[in-house]
Amino acid sequence: MKHFLLVFIFLFSFFWSRLSAQNQDFFNYIELKSATNFDFQKEKSDEQIKVESSNGVKLSFSHADLRFYDKFKDGDFEDPRFGFGLFLFDKSFPTSIKVGTNTCSKSVSKIKNPVPSSSANPLTNAFAFSTGIGVSLPTLNSSTDVLSVATNFTVPKEKSFMPFSIGFFVDEEKSFAANIKTKYDISRFKSAQFSFSLARFFIENNTSVLKKSNAQFKGDFFLTGLFESSFRSPFLKTNLYLGMQESPYETNPIWLKIDTRTSFRNFLLDFSYFSIPTKDSSPKTAPLISANSRIQRITQQFDINPQIVLFLNEKNNSTLRFGVHGTDTRKITSTKNAEELEIAKIRSAVSFENKTFDFRYDFTNANILISGTPPNKSNTPERYIEHSIKSGMKTEKMSISANSNLKIYTESKDKKKTFYTSISMIPGKSKQFSFNGKVSLTFKDFEKSDGELQIGLSHNLKTKKIRTNIKCSAGICSL
Repeated sequence: MKHFLLVFIFLFSFFWSRLSAQNQDFFNYIELKSATNFDFQKEKSDEQIKVESSNGVKLSFSHADLRFYDKFKDGDFEDPRFGFGLFLFDKSFPTSIKVGTNTCSKSVSKIKNPVPSSSANPLTNAFAFSTGIGVSLPTLNSSTDVLSVATNFTVPKEKSFMPFSIGFFVDEEKSFAANIKTKYDISRFKSAQFSFSLARFFIENNTSVLKKSNAQFKGDFFLTGLFESSFRSPFLKTNLYLGMQESPYETNPIWLKIDTRTSFRNFLLDFSYFSIPTKDSSPKTAPLISANSRIQRITQQFDINPQIVLFLNEKNNSTLRFGVHGTDTRKITSTKNAEELEIAKIRSAVSFENKTFDFRYDFTNANILISGTPPNKSNTPERYIEHSIKSGMKTEKMSISANSNLKIYTESKDKKKTFYTSISMIPGKSKQFSFNGKVSLTFKDFEKSDGELQIGLSHNLKTKKIRTNIKCSAGICSL
C-alpha cells in the first residue's frame, strides 16, 4: 500500500505543477457531501439512538479529480475511501490515470461476476455495450475496495484508420487486468465493436459446500480471458460476450452471453441468453467460480422483453409504453448434493409520461418453480407477487414523486406481506431543499410484525467554486 501512496503523491504533485502553470482555470470547484442517519430504537437496548454518518470531499480540476470519503459508525471512523483521477491530452490522445480505493466496472466487472442480473425491467430503454478497464472513483455511498491503479489510453478516429484504446489495471493484491478495444464504422448507420481482456485474480476456497462435496481446492491466482463484440444498425443491435477461465479443476469453464434488440416503428423486442456450456464437466456444486471467488450457480438464463411505444402528443411529449419481461433461469442449489432448479419470473408494466406528469404500474410474479426438487427449505424459491406504483409531477415551483410497493408471499405459511411507500418533494425554483419520507411494514397472519418510519431533509448549494450536498434522516425502527 505504501508504494501506491507514493505513486499517488508523485503523480498529483507533478501534474499539479505542470497543469496549473499552463491553465489559469485549473481549479473548477470543491464539493462537500455529508449524509447522517439517526435510528431511534423502540426496543430496550444499550443504545437507544444509533448514529451513522458518511462524509467526504471532492476537488474538481480541469484535468484532475480528487476525492476522499469516510464513515462514522458506532462512535468510530471507519471505511476510508479515496481516489485520484488524471484526465490528459483530451484533444489529441485521451489518457486517464486513476489511483485509489476505486470500484471496478465494464469488462473487469463482467470478469468478476459474469452471471446476468435476475432483475427485470419491462420498460428499459438502455441497450449498452460498455467495455474496457472501467474504474470508478469513490462516491459517498460506494463500497470499500482494495487500493488499485488503472490507466486508459485512446487513439481517436482522427489519428488512426481504426480508433482503439488500451487499458491496464493492477491492485495491491497483485491482481491485474489488461484490455484492448476498437470500433469499426461499416457504413453511416452501421458499426461493429470488438474488445478483448486478459485478467488474473486470486480465487479463494471460502465455502464449506465445496469441502462437503469433495471439491475443495487451494487458493491461487487464475487467468481469465473475455472477448466482447457488438453490431449496431438502425433495426438490429447485438452484444456478444465469451469468457474462459482457468479453474482449480480439470475443466476450464466457459461462459457466453448474447443480447439482441430489434425494433420496427412502435415495436421493440429484447432477447438475452446466458449459458455455462461446460457445467457438466465441472463439479456440480461449482459450475463456475468467478474472479470474485464466488460460486456462480446460475447455469442458464433466457430473457425476452417485448415493448410497444405510442407517441400520443408531440407538443407535450406524451408517451404511453407497454412491456412484458419474462425470465427463465436454471440454477444449482448450494447443497452437498446439488440439485438443478428451473425458476421463472414474469414482470409487466405500463407507463404514461409527459413534460409535467409521469405514472407507472408494475406487476411481478416471481420465483415460479418450473422443475426440480429443492433439497431443503432454505433452497426453496420464495414465490411472491408484487404490485408497484410510481408517479411524479414537475412544475416551475415544485417537483414531487411517490412510490408504493406491495409484496405478497403466496406460499408463505404465515401469509407474509410487505408494504413500502415513499414520497419526495423539492419545492421552489432554486431546488436547494428536498424532503422525503419512507414507511415500510411487514405483516404476518394479517398482523403487523415489523415496521420502520424514516424522514429526511437534504440541502444542495451550487456556486461557481463551491458545491454542497447535506442530507439528514431519522428512522424509527420497530413501529
